[in-house]
Amino acid sequence: MTMFDESDSDSEPILLLPDEPEDFLPPPPPASITAYTLATAPCETLTLRLVGHNPLWGHHLWNAGRVISEYLETHAARLVNGKTALELGAGAGLPALTCALRGAAKVDLPHSGARGAQD
Repeated sequence: MTMFDESDSDSEPILLLPDEPEDFLPPPPPASITAYTLATAPCETLTLRLVGHNPLWGHHLWNAGRVISEYLETHAARLVNGKTALELGAGAGLPALTCALRGAAKVDLPHSGARGAQD
């Protein structure tokens, strides 16, 4: 079925696509939970909720996130304290959370799906 918008009669009709049925896409996979313990005192344990659109990589805490988090934590005095952290494509947001817990003035995760940033 083709639908057109004829509200502006002076121009060509615009093709409108019908809405997808509610059951068109499969439901997203359930979230998985993983824990990560920071290496420096006070050694907080973070519980991370991993959600993704693809079961091959969306529910996985990547080693790169672990490595950069450990590096930022180890060098927090020079790299993190009082600074602004921006993490793009954050996934679980582990490096940004590490920065927030190790003294960053502001942390922003614009692509993480997180509900907010820490100021």
